[in-house]
Amino acid sequence: MHMFQSLRRNAVRWTSLALSASLVAGGALAPTGALAATRAELDNPDLIVGQGGESGTCTLAAATTMLRRAAFLNGDAGWMGVTKNAVRSVAWYPGLPWYFEFRGMVVEHDNLPAGDRISVLMKLLAEHPEGYVLYAGYTSWPHAVVVVDCIDGELQVVEPFDGSVVPLSESELVSAYNADSYWYVSSAVTPPSDDGFDKQDDAPSAQADDVAGTWLFEDGTWRYERDGEPSVGWDFIDGSWFLFDDEGSMLTGWQIVGSSWYYLLESGHMHAGWLADGDDWYYLDGSGAMARGWRLFGDTWYYMGADGRMLTGLQAVGDETYLFDDSGAMLTGWQLVDDVLSYFDEDGAMQRDVRGDDQHLSAMGVSQ
Repeated sequence: MHMFQSLRRNAVRWTSLALSASLVAGGALAPTGALAATRAELDNPDLIVGQGGESGTCTLAAATTMLRRAAFLNGDAGWMGVTKNAVRSVAWYPGLPWYFEFRGMVVEHDNLPAGDRISVLMKLLAEHPEGYVLYAGYTSWPHAVVVVDCIDGELQVVEPFDGSVVPLSESELVSAYNADSYWYVSSAVTPPSDDGFDKQDDAPSAQADDVAGTWLFEDGTWRYERDGEPSVGWDFIDGSWFLFDDEGSMLTGWQIVGSSWYYLLESGHMHAGWLADGDDWYYLDGSGAMARGWRLFGDTWYYMGADGRMLTGLQAVGDETYLFDDSGAMLTGWQLVDDVLSYFDEDGAMQRDVRGDDQHLSAMGVSQ
């Protein structure tokens, strides 16, 4: 386990609210009078828009849910008019653009910052009570969910597949650690009337004295000081992890700590998730440590070599031979390798003596 995980502060905990809301004609829920909506009112299932069996539209459905909730919070009496088709008419190419406007609301896209992912996602939710679209794009099956709540310290998301609300940890295709970007409403959204916490003071952070520090640029290097003392080693600053050498200089690029490699961006932020370095791909897990060996993303297996590089092509792993496509995804079934047909079982291992469809694989795994 990463040596600095023990420093992490427990995430903000919100207690679940009993559903208490006023109904308008037809049973639709709306903010009461001129008051802002409450968190309990945001539990209304009519605020959720699913894919409705339409494949390839998870980001569209997720963005529609986010915008419908934002319209509801803003007291827009026509929030039910925020539909997939309405959003599609201004923001689908196909694919969701990184910037668009809809009914006076502005939606933007950004990459997730480095650092402790749970803290980053908690902070984003505190800033966006309407929710935000969390996207995992560097997987064999890119997918999006809407982060909408936190119950007993666990983030809750809307699954566009069926409109269900589940803990993020139970989402089949998106996790805190494979997600790479998000869409959010950048225009003003009225916060719930019973918000109950100060977004700045209660945002999750790893160290209570985080706000007391100061960045200094000296002798061509960045340092971070608290009470006149420079940070040394790992330090959690403004929602991200940074690494400093024994003299307090901020480090960048590949760095080894103990037996694990980490990658610090030019800004000093610790990177997590997929990383392209030259022609090679690496994966750094949620702690920032470079991954080695087998990794499962969604329903697809990848293999990182001893040096962390993602493998592609025909590769010997242990006593077996596997085939990975150019994206690193492990392949199964009949595959053409160097113009000959080879068979890989459901676990990905090449079968060296298999008959099928008049094909026979020799001891070398090639058709004859």
